[in-house]
Amino acid sequence: MKELDWFVRTLELEFHLVVEKEQISYEANELYLDEIDESLIPLNLQRMFILIKSNFHFHNSKFLNHSITS
Repeated sequence: MKELDWFVRTLELEFHLVVEKEQISYEANELYLDEIDESLIPLNLQRMFILIKSNFHFHNSKFLNHSITS
């Protein structure tokens, strides 16, 4: 795993700590953009998320309005 290699290498180079990969535990969590503080999300991703969200709402409202009037 490249992230684990990076972590071990960084510990060694920056902090002069030598550890074996087997000594390190890790876990992964998948978070949606609305679950992360905005300051941690790059601006270009924030813009993309807003566009996707607004398009989704627009298409859903068109569908709902069409369904109600039909």
